[in-house]
Amino acid sequence: DDPMRVYVWRMPYGLSVAGSWNLGIKAMPYSDGWLLLNSDAWFPKGTLEAYAESLRTDHILLAGSPPWCCAWIGRDVVQRVGLFCERFHPAYFEDNDYEQRARIMSLPVEYSSVDVQHDNSSTLGRNEKYQKKNARTFAANQAYLQFRWANVAADGLPMPAEWDLFTRIRNGWE
Repeated sequence: DDPMRVYVWRMPYGLSVAGSWNLGIKAMPYSDGWLLLNSDAWFPKGTLEAYAESLRTDHILLAGSPPWCCAWIGRDVVQRVGLFCERFHPAYFEDNDYEQRARIMSLPVEYSSVDVQHDNSSTLGRNEKYQKKNARTFAANQAYLQFRWANVAADGLPMPAEWDLFTRIRNGWE
């Protein structure tokens, strides 16, 4: 196998950010890790190579602003932390939750100085309908994050939360 093989996937509408990321991870289980890049983020010429030089299987490497617009998650991290919580739908706070779980497990979360450009929230910025829907689901996901972390188990981690039909329908933007 070619260790430099790269797959670029455009995810179907409606999966959510966490659902899309999880699908990519599940579909490529033998990868050393997964680069999660927002659809409105990009590497200027020459910076992807510089970013790739810092990738390891045992850490999360964030770049850009906000930091999760570009994230590398190594396979050892996924082995320990698991997948993203799909109860956060359609977007926001799935990254905060994942990072918090990784930190509690003493896994390195590092920040790269490599330049990653990002048209922050370009989907929301050009669509008033999505802005209104996001105001509602952002608040719902924020409340769920607070609830989730207020109710942790003895190991300091929240109880596992699976995809939930009610949450998916309630927070859907269709």
